Amino acid sequence: MEYQVQKHSQSQITVDILLGEQDIKGKSNEEAAKNAFAEAIRQEKLLILTPPIYDFDQENPQKFTVTFTTYPEVQIPDYKTLKPSQTEPKPVTDEDIEIALNASARQMAKPTKVEREAKKGDLVLVNYEARDTENVLQMGGKNQKFFLGYGELLPELEEKILGSKPGSTLNFEVTFPSDYFKADLQKQKLQFKVDILEIHELELPKTDDALAVLMLGEGKTLTDLKETIRDQLTKKREADATNHAQNDFMGALIEQTKVELPAALVDDELKFMHASMEAAAKEKGEEAPEPNLEQLTKLARKNVILRLALDQIFRLPEFTISDQEIQAVLDLEISHRTEEEKQKVREELASNPNLSLNLRRQLQLQKLLQIVLEK
Repeated sequence: MEYQVQKHSQSQITVDILLGEQDIKGKSNEEAAKNAFAEAIRQEKLLILTPPIYDFDQENPQKFTVTFTTYPEVQIPDYKTLKPSQTEPKPVTDEDIEIALNASARQMAKPTKVEREAKKGDLVLVNYEARDTENVLQMGGKNQKFFLGYGELLPELEEKILGSKPGSTLNFEVTFPSDYFKADLQKQKLQFKVDILEIHELELPKTDDALAVLMLGEGKTLTDLKETIRDQLTKKREADATNHAQNDFMGALIEQTKVELPAALVDDELKFMHASMEAAAKEKGEEAPEPNLEQLTKLARKNVILRLALDQIFRLPEFTISDQEIQAVLDLEISHRTEEEKQKVREELASNPNLSLNLRRQLQLQKLLQIVLEK
């Protein structure tokens, strides 16, 4: 067998192959071609990304060309030089605790269905959808509950719902603020359609020891509840600060990684993202939004670049994870289960290599972030 590899880009490859008599002896032409191609990519150490396409010479069936896409070459920066911005989480104030306490009280409130106009303090049940100027669905949901007058909704959106009655349908436009938490909706104008299904008047419990017992159990006091809320808010802010630093690091890694992305990888990521969005919407009982394809493609590219960059980093010696480390993590995670359940998990891990691979990657990512955030 003779072959020649040609690179048309970093990941688009053709292999021209000429079979010898020994290569086809006792084999069909198709079988001989596949064996020869397999040997060629083994020798060249190529990782195939897409199914190979065979093109046989019409005059000489022992001569053929195979076209395929391989995983691209990835150039990553020294991860140790990437310094994410780290900010101290804001301390929890008494005012923060009161706001959270009142929110907890609303969740424990006794609702009474009413047939009147919606007012502040009510709970409304709605179906809604919001479309952009090109009539693309950006958000929506069925049987969604919102508290009015507590800052849960955009002021402009809440103002339209106040005064509505059960059974009514509202159509209006809302311009999202420039600091809206979803960057893709900042300054966007969306056309809302809101069906008011039900309005409930709330009987709020008093924020006293009785509420603490209701939420925490017998013997608990309002002071205990406030301390629990303080602890929860503190942990959340610490986690938010850590997540911000992690996202900052990941963003820098994506930006400084050089790679020519094969379309196949981006297409696969887009399919995965679409399926995830539909599954998440279905679980919430909502309608999956029609995504902006341009924005979604940009995000898919970033996801693929990040995955490829992390793959490169995790090949470094300092990110080697032993089977013993994986077993230790697994033992800790299943320590609260019965012996029968533990054995079932161990058997599943032994029979499914992907579970072990996922655990290994989680540990590698934890090690990377620990190194980066402790610099």
